[in-house]
Amino acid sequence: MSYADLGLHFVVVRHGASRELWVTAGPRKEAVANVLRRFSPGHIAELSDRRITAEEAAQLKLKNGEARVYDPSSTRDRG
Repeated sequence: MSYADLGLHFVVVRHGASRELWVTAGPRKEAVANVLRRFSPGHIAELSDRRITAEEAAQLKLKNGEARVYDPSSTRDRG
């Protein structure tokens, strides 16, 4: 299964010198819009080259259209 089959995509959001990595669920062509919807005008977003693994996707549990800041520690096993 490829990352595209998972329906999850990374989006990089920039505003001035700041940069955040977001993750969103849904069609690839809607990923940037899903994330930018959460910001005021002036933010720039683009799809990231980083790919989601099946393990990350299982931990993220996002529904279609949802987006949030990516926190790698939230996808690690707790143990």
